[in-house]
Amino acid sequence: MQHQAGTFPETRWSLVHRAGDRRGDALEELCQAYWYPVYAFFRRRSKRVEDAQELTQGLFVLLLSRSGFTALTPEAGRFRSWLLTCARNHWRDEHARATRLKRGGGQAPLSFDWGDAEDRYTREPGDETLSPERLYNRKWTLMVLDRAMDRLRVRYTKNGRLDVFDRFRPALLGDGLERSYAEHAVELGLSESAVKMAVKRLRERYRAEVRGEVADTVDDPDILDNELELLLEGLN
Repeated sequence: MQHQAGTFPETRWSLVHRAGDRRGDALEELCQAYWYPVYAFFRRRSKRVEDAQELTQGLFVLLLSRSGFTALTPEAGRFRSWLLTCARNHWRDEHARATRLKRGGGQAPLSFDWGDAEDRYTREPGDETLSPERLYNRKWTLMVLDRAMDRLRVRYTKNGRLDVFDRFRPALLGDGLERSYAEHAVELGLSESAVKMAVKRLRERYRAEVRGEVADTVDDPDILDNELELLLEGLN
């Protein structure tokens, strides 16, 4: 995200608070990007795949309707927290009613890849003991990191440097590089210091992409750093 010093760009989440049709468009875009953590929340709560699908679809039917906007308040500065609150309330309301929304009454506002979601839910390890809320936050954090990585890959591809991204991507994932800087330097015909600089810039740009991704989900620049800290806690 590029912006002038001393300013903060208008984010997609800030658009959600604005009046007019653009608010609906912005909310739909964010829901499409971050629906999977909601599915994981309902999946952990309900245990049954079909129930989790119905609850997820029903929630977004509500949120993308006009009535769904009544839940928005000026205090809802974090899309992550606001959406989790909506999911909790929807679980409570649907549990209290004998009749559930059947996937939006046949009118799905968004197209969800249920097969991929269930595959991810069952194969991702280490989540069995997490509460639904902690699982939601963990999936949200992983989603942010994945989306930032995708954005970075697109950036390097546009600049004709996809080979650099692919070569040094492991340095962003905590795994480290399998070979030394010196070995990479020989293969690339560069100095070792140039290779170190390339890795440093890749890491800096990845951090910037993560920050930009998070900025799209908060409504106040003053809470951005705190939201980043909370996201990292979600991995613990």
